[in-house]
Amino acid sequence: MRALRTLMSAIAILVGATLVVLWLVSWVTIKAVQEGDATERIVVVALKNPAVTSKIGTEIKGRAFEALKDIGIDLDVWGVGDAAAQSITSLVETEEFRASVVEQLQTARQQLQEELTAPNRPRGPFEVAINTSELVNERIDQVAGAAVDIPNLSVAPVRIEVVSADTFETVRTGYSRMEFAKRYFLWAGLAFIALGMLVSTRKRFVIAKFLAAVGVFSLGTYVALVWIGSDRIAGWLPGGADGSWASVFGDALANDALPAVTGKLLLAGGIALVGAAVAALLGLMAGGSRH
Repeated sequence: MRALRTLMSAIAILVGATLVVLWLVSWVTIKAVQEGDATERIVVVALKNPAVTSKIGTEIKGRAFEALKDIGIDLDVWGVGDAAAQSITSLVETEEFRASVVEQLQTARQQLQEELTAPNRPRGPFEVAINTSELVNERIDQVAGAAVDIPNLSVAPVRIEVVSADTFETVRTGYSRMEFAKRYFLWAGLAFIALGMLVSTRKRFVIAKFLAAVGVFSLGTYVALVWIGSDRIAGWLPGGADGSWASVFGDALANDALPAVTGKLLLAGGIALVGAAVAALLGLMAGGSRH
């Protein structure tokens, strides 16, 4: 009977430690989404993709010339149509454009969280709308100069597809599971700790055992994530290493998500092991008989 109680206590402590670590990882990931770090990173990374920037540049040029047509202006008449088209198309490759996009991401941050959690969201890609009117007007003024009097244009916002429809559905499912883990796993972990305390034959060492398990699991997860690396993790994402999600999320994982998670795991592991040592010392000092 004593052996069975010891085994049950050990299992409860291990399960509790695992739930606490999963809660920590989920908390860090969701925090990155809520604070906008994830949104900014994946958009910036997307803008480094030549296929994405080429499509966006063409769309901005088309919308700009539509706006010109609406007010009855034909730049070809003034001999600057081709120069304006080239200047506007290349706008998306500039640091000026990327800075403008980052400044406009406040709405997109909230949009990402809403679309990740909306229960009845229609299946479709995750896109962000970017206003380019100011930048387009500056480019046209530079090309046309003082020879052409062009009023400020109101250019329709360009939409940037950040995540494809199929991938975003997978991401929504994963985010839902992380929200569930963030909401319940900490409390479930604590409940397993209480169970371990009830069935343990050496109750004065239960806290030390739990903290040691949390420390080992945290440091073990840290070592595993560092060893695996962001490139291999990105390769596990939908579409594989060459898929659109891996190409967009790979840099975000390397620069934001992975360091944040591993940093928290390392800190939690160190604190837990120190706490385990203190709890074990207190248990030894307390003495007492087995129960």
